[in-house]
Amino acid sequence: MSGNAAEYFVDRHLAEGRSEKIAFREASGAKRHLSYGALADQSNCIASAYAAQGIAREERVACILLDEIEYPVIFWGSLKCGVVPVALNTLLSTDVYETILRDSRASCLVVSHALLPAVMPALTDNPFIRTIVVVGGDAPESTSHTAMSYEAFMKEATPRAAIEADFTTDIMCDKTIAIYDALLSETEKS
Repeated sequence: MSGNAAEYFVDRHLAEGRSEKIAFREASGAKRHLSYGALADQSNCIASAYAAQGIAREERVACILLDEIEYPVIFWGSLKCGVVPVALNTLLSTDVYETILRDSRASCLVVSHALLPAVMPALTDNPFIRTIVVVGGDAPESTSHTAMSYEAFMKEATPRAAIEADFTTDIMCDKTIAIYDALLSETEKS
């Protein structure tokens, strides 16, 4: 293994004969499921989908997603290609989203369609977000961001192997996932 966490948590299940086993199952909504094999295949395509949007290794992608099967695909796919997923709670206020999205300097936002009313106002004048990917519905019209559905984002994507994590030289090895619990606590105190 290369040291990439996604290889351990996703890809090794294929080598160990579990490609058809269920990795994720939605508890609500369409109640879709995703096998380890499908998760590996789809997460391997994330790198080329990001590349098509100009999103490079070590950039941040904010994830404001309900428990949908696209979430693990985006999360593990991000780790596979060296993009830093910024996992955000879906119950935050617009003001908190605005603070976190600016502070994280995420260049891409992946958001569930149902959460757009709380999230879109947080993007006003955000100088960092370039691309918005909407899961579970159509993308909103935007003049300052490239906005698209998840299906459009993945349409031309092709598989790529996971990057190797070099813990001696990679500056981002200690920042593979960003979580904003401390910022939330400070914002709530204000």
